[in-house]
Amino acid sequence: KIMQDEITTWLDDEWIPRQIHRDIAIRASNTIKESWMREDKEITSILFNVANDLSTFDMRESDVNAWDIANKASDLMLQSMG
Repeated sequence: KIMQDEITTWLDDEWIPRQIHRDIAIRASNTIKESWMREDKEITSILFNVANDLSTFDMRESDVNAWDIANKASDLMLQSMG
C-alpha cells in the first residue's frame, strides 16, 4: 500500500491527479509483491519485472511510460532500505 501511495502521489504531483495514476501504482505494486513472493528480491530484476508488466498495460492516459514507473519504484525501494 505504501508503494501504491508513493507512486500515485509522485504522478499526481508531477502532473494532474488522474485515476490512471492510481491504476498504474496498483499494477506496479502488485508486480513487486509477486516478485517478492517468487523470492525474486534483486532490485534490478524487480525493475525489469515492473517495466515488462507495465509495457502490456494501457498507459495512454498518463504522461509516463513503463520505464519511468519502474525506475521510480526501484528508487523508492532503495530509499526504504536506508
